[in-house]
Amino acid sequence: MPGEDRFSFGSRLKSVEELIGFGSRPPISLGQWQEKFRAMYGQRNAELNLSPSDIWLHLMEEAGELAADFRKEDYKKLWRDLPDVFAWLCAFANRTELLLEEVVWHKFPNVCPYCLKPESCSCIAENRSIMEDDALQQYRRKPYPETLDGWEEMFERIYGNVNTIQSSKGIGFHFMEEVSEVARELRREHHAELKNELADVLAWLVAVYHRAQAHQSGKPTTLSACIWAIYPGKCDKCGSCPCECENKARRKRRGSQPVEVQDQSSLPE
Repeated sequence: MPGEDRFSFGSRLKSVEELIGFGSRPPISLGQWQEKFRAMYGQRNAELNLSPSDIWLHLMEEAGELAADFRKEDYKKLWRDLPDVFAWLCAFANRTELLLEEVVWHKFPNVCPYCLKPESCSCIAENRSIMEDDALQQYRRKPYPETLDGWEEMFERIYGNVNTIQSSKGIGFHFMEEVSEVARELRREHHAELKNELADVLAWLVAVYHRAQAHQSGKPTTLSACIWAIYPGKCDKCGSCPCECENKARRKRRGSQPVEVQDQSSLPE
């Protein structure tokens, strides 16, 4: 949350910014994606003074649109709306000074946190409780996936089999449930629980992507390709990095205002 481990967060993002060029294409790391969205929208969000709650409301709005696409099986629109959810997820992590890689790895260190299986988990049918922190600690010492594609592959390896037997509605409802649970923990200011729920949002967003991918030919081959198609290192609307949408809107409003003509009779001769 704001003020928590501020130095670590700032120094990590700076190192990422030095590491990549904003025109680089996937595969890139989850941290680099987060940095790309900070470069695109961080300044604009700061100027608009968006709070964490404001940003999560934006994500919930986009998640609702994604859920509607999923329900209607409108996959063409889903490929457009899913990257927006990811963009606001990164915005929320940036605003709360959380590193998504660390947050997700803390809960999902290459194993299911409920059964410790590295693949073919079936916990969802067994209603297990999450393992004690000490049991997960040995797995957290290992390096996390180097790219977003790697995270996608990890979740598919752990949960792909069990997700195939779930209905699309079940996956969609579970995704929306996790989105609402982040809102609950944000309201309660339960920071540790919020991080766990944030990790769940990404896990279920991957599940939504894979279910949609299985139902349409010609779909993006990876989640990162889906996101890059809309956000190739620049704003999808104004085409700039950082985003210039607000500045362009202000200039447009000024240009549309009528010019006041001074009364010539009042001028000195």
